[in-house]
Order: sequence, then structure tokens, then C-alpha cells
Amino acid sequence: MRARELSDTKRKLLATYLHGEQFCALPGLRRTSQGSPCLAPGQERMWRHSRQNPTLTCYNEPITIYRHGPLDVSVLQRSFIELTRRHESWRTTFCIEDGCPVQLVHPPATISVPITDVRDAPLHQREDLALLLASQQANIPFDLESGPLFRAQVIRIADNEYRIFITAHHLILDGVTVFNILYPELTTIYGAFVDGKSNPLPDLPLQYGDFAQWQRQRAEGEFVRREIAYWRERLAGNSPPVQLPTDCARPVRQTFSGSISQFTVAKDLADDVRRFSQEQRVTLFVILEAAFVTLLNRYTGCEDITTGIVAPGARKRSEFQKVMGLLQTWLPLRFDLTGNPTPIDLITHARDVILEALSHDDVPFDVIAEELQPKRDPIPNAFYTTMFSLEPSVPDFTPTWDFSTMDFSPGGARVDIFIEIDDRPADMLGHVQYNDRLFRPATIDRLTSNFQTILRHFVTNPQQKVSDLPRFDMTQ
Repeated sequence: MRARELSDTKRKLLATYLHGEQFCALPGLRRTSQGSPCLAPGQERMWRHSRQNPTLTCYNEPITIYRHGPLDVSVLQRSFIELTRRHESWRTTFCIEDGCPVQLVHPPATISVPITDVRDAPLHQREDLALLLASQQANIPFDLESGPLFRAQVIRIADNEYRIFITAHHLILDGVTVFNILYPELTTIYGAFVDGKSNPLPDLPLQYGDFAQWQRQRAEGEFVRREIAYWRERLAGNSPPVQLPTDCARPVRQTFSGSISQFTVAKDLADDVRRFSQEQRVTLFVILEAAFVTLLNRYTGCEDITTGIVAPGARKRSEFQKVMGLLQTWLPLRFDLTGNPTPIDLITHARDVILEALSHDDVPFDVIAEELQPKRDPIPNAFYTTMFSLEPSVPDFTPTWDFSTMDFSPGGARVDIFIEIDDRPADMLGHVQYNDRLFRPATIDRLTSNFQTILRHFVTNPQQKVSDLPRFDMTQ
């Protein structure tokens, strides 16, 4: 196992970010060019892939907002209109001008939020029926030229119980958008409108077009060349992406068909893992990522493992904290499991790998990948087929509102397996988005069970060699 040192400057920078402090404002961020804004580099790569495959739904993001109490749908529609007035990205479509893709920002328009009442169905069937209706909506591809790039519908479960299902294209949102902007702003605006007040949120100093111009400028010159050189060295001699054993033969042509499976980490185990992360003085994400890498090792026997994460990228900067859109980036993390490490060894290694990668995420990895593998499609990724993510900290919920992601499936999957953990005070929820042309549901259920087995091994036997864990059979 290799350890790579960070400079004092980078460690201070990462410490600032990891402790939630904000960076100093950057001058001159407002876009200066007239006309239609350009696309951010990562956004353009996703746009090109979506345009080449117009029936794809793997970029459709499913969001559920729970309303426990009365809901005025007409006020909710007004709230969505106000939300799109505030955020240009949510009233944007894409086209080509002079041979280049651009964003077309439209004026705020009337938004229809249909409501379906399922109270006539048996009580025990209503939730499943609501999710079925949501999945049907999520499985419809978006027209990137006509828009809009999000859809919302309300399902009435009981007299004062509603589900607000939103499907949005990944081009106009990321995880922080969902957790820290969309949900709190929509519920705040709705609450004000219900009380007969105006929107209490201040107008935004920056829009997504400002970010896109800034990032375009950032992805040029000596800085980006240094970043490319770093990743070229980091991934040099990289073995092929981890290929988990599959239930079905991998098709010659990559498919993006997908399903979603949910699981809950047992409460006692979740509490032990949180406590263990405090004892080891690392974040919860480090523990979970180390366990995930161990899971891949126990399935494949590979010691050189590269997997993907969702990295903050420009979200580290205070100026972009309230900008809705695709700002985060995907990064490859390369792990070295030689030497038969213990969980403690792996946690230390994972911490170093993650910190170093986060110090090199200012340039979207799409730009890096194009330089390192210029002939490869953006999906499947040339460097990994699995991903792991810990959702951002959730905002405080009220008794009348709650929300979650990946409750229903858009019918697509960007990689073979993507595990996402949502850590909440009461529980730790997990979702697995997986390629259902490769894996059966029972296989994914075993995988999540084995993941928890490894977590329990970490907290109970942190000095025992990882090789003492059983080798798992993916397709038994």
C-alpha cells in the first residue's frame, strides 16, 4: 500500500472545506459575454452523450418530497414557478449556435403539477402504487432542446398525506442542488405563499451561466495542464476497471438499463460505525469507502482497485453554494490493497487517497478523461465501473416535510453498481442503482448484506487482516 503526501497548503485547504468553512469570494465571476451562456465542461460532455443517445434515462434524477399535512397544489405550482425564476438553470434548454452547444435561458413560465388521488386503493397498496406512477414518469426521456428538464407530480396517499415526485435531468442539478437548495428553498417559498407572504429568499448574485463561463476559463492554461499531469501519473499503469462477476453475460454494446434497490443499515451497526469513525478521527465517508473497496476486493480478489466518487469540485467555493445545477464532478479513486492490510490500514490509506483526490478536483474530471482517454465515450467510464457516495448532510426536517432520493427508478444506470448512503439521525439508508442487464435483484440484496458484514468486521476486528474475511460469491 502506498501513501502519498499532501503539501501543508493543500492540507489546510482541505481542512477548511471538511470543517464547513467557506472560501473567500472570487472577483469578476459574473459572465461578461453577451448572448447564450456556454456549457460547463462536464455539462457539455453529459449533453453530448445524452444527445447521441436520446432515449437514455440514466441521467434522470428521482426525488421524493413527503408532505405530512394539507397541501395546496395551486400554491405548490406557484412555488415551482418562483423557484425557476430564481434559478436560470431550471428554465434552460440546450441547442447549437455557430457549431457550439449553448444554454438557452427562458423566461419563467406556467408550470403544471398534476395530482393523482390513490385513496381508493387499499391502504397497504398505496405507497407501491405511488412509486409505480413516479417510475413511469421517471422513465420518460427528456427533450434537451424543447424542455423543460424537470417534471413534478403529486400523489395523494391519504387525506393529509402527499408525495411530491420530481424527476430532473442531471444537466440541471447535482446532489447539493437536491439536498441544500431545491428542498429547503421549495418548502420555504411554499410556506411563505401559504401565509400570504412574498418569497423571503434574497435574489442570487450568480447564476449557472456565470459558473459555466468561470469554469471554462479555469479549464485552460497551465493550471489544467498541471492537473492533467497529476492524474496521468496517478492512474499510470492502471489495471482495467473492476469487473464484478455478473449474473448475465456482459453485452457487446454497453447498455444503460437500470433498477434501484434499497436497504437499511441496522441501527446498532450504524451507531457502531459512527462511533468508530470518531475513534479513528476520520469522516464517516472514509470508513464507508474503505469498506466498499474491501467489498470489491472480496468479490474479485483484485488488489489494484479503482472506483468512482462524487466530488465537490466547484461546490467547495462559497460563491457557488446556492447555484442550482451540475457543479460536482466524478473522480476515480485508486486503492492499493497489497500487503494484506487490516481495516485500520485501509482506513488510513482511504483517508489519504480521498484527501489527495479532493485536492485535485477543481478541473472537472471529464476534461481530464478526455485528455487521458480521448477516444472513449464519457459513459461507461474508462477508469471505473462502480461508484460509492455519501449524500450531503440533510437539512433539518419539520414534522410536515421530509424528502429522499432514489426511491423510484428512472430505468437507467450510469455504471454497473452505484451505492449511495443517506446518513440521518434516526437511521442510515442505502440505495443501489445497478445495471439490471447484468445483475438480478437477489444478487444486489446479497451484495448489500455483504457490505454490512464488512462494516461489522471493521468495527469489531479492526486489527484483523482483510484476508480473514470470507471471499464472497457474487452469483451464487
